[in-house]
Amino acid sequence: FSFRPTHLVCNIRSVGSSFSEVKPTGQYCRVTIWIYNHSKTSQFVDVTAQYAVDKKDRQYEGDIDADTAGNPNVSGGLGLDLTSLNPGLSVTGFLYFDMPKGEVPTYFIFHDSSFSNGVKERA
Repeated sequence: FSFRPTHLVCNIRSVGSSFSEVKPTGQYCRVTIWIYNHSKTSQFVDVTAQYAVDKKDRQYEGDIDADTAGNPNVSGGLGLDLTSLNPGLSVTGFLYFDMPKGEVPTYFIFHDSSFSNGVKERA
C-alpha cells in the first residue's frame, strides 16, 4: 500500500450517529487517509495496524469502533477495516485514534499488514 494523510482534526468527542455513536476515553484525533494498492494482489486494510505517535513517542493504534461508526460511506458502511483493495485501486476514508485530551500526533506509522515495517508520515 501507499498511504497519504491529508487532514488532521483532534478534540473530537464522539463519532457516528445516535444509533452507532462511539465515544473515546480521551479524545479522537481523525486523519483523512488515501490508501492505494500498488501490489500485484488484493490486500485488506487493517485499521489496528496503523499508529499515531505523539511527542513522547507513545503509539496509539487505530480505533476499530470509531472506524465503523465514522466511515459510513466506505465498504457499504463497514468502514476502512478489512476493506479489500484490488491492485491499482484506492480508497479514501478516516482513521481515528483515541488519545489523551490535549495530545496531538506528531507523525503516523502506516502498515500494509501487521507484519510490515511500516512507513512514517508527518502529521
